[in-house]
Amino acid sequence: MIDYQKGAQRIRRWQNDWNLFAKEVLGANLDKEQQAILSSVQHNKMTAVASGTARGKDYVAACAAMCFMYLTPRFDKNGNLSKNTKIAMTAPTGRQVK
Repeated sequence: MIDYQKGAQRIRRWQNDWNLFAKEVLGANLDKEQQAILSSVQHNKMTAVASGTARGKDYVAACAAMCFMYLTPRFDKNGNLSKNTKIAMTAPTGRQVK
């Protein structure tokens, strides 16, 4: 039997902590800097990340996009979807977007 109350509690925990969602649902093993980036994206309107080679910026950006997509839709009091999220992603190649 499905326990909807436990499921709702788990979703609220993930909505409050995107790093927990990234770890438990996406299977992401983010380092401290990547976790700080994801937390900043969750709590701030804008986040800037310094450039560098092989720092995992694209990976954490993909994690942030998945967190945003799955954790920010809004539902009305009857449980109907009232506000959905959309994410536009770009990259030099289609492979990078996928």
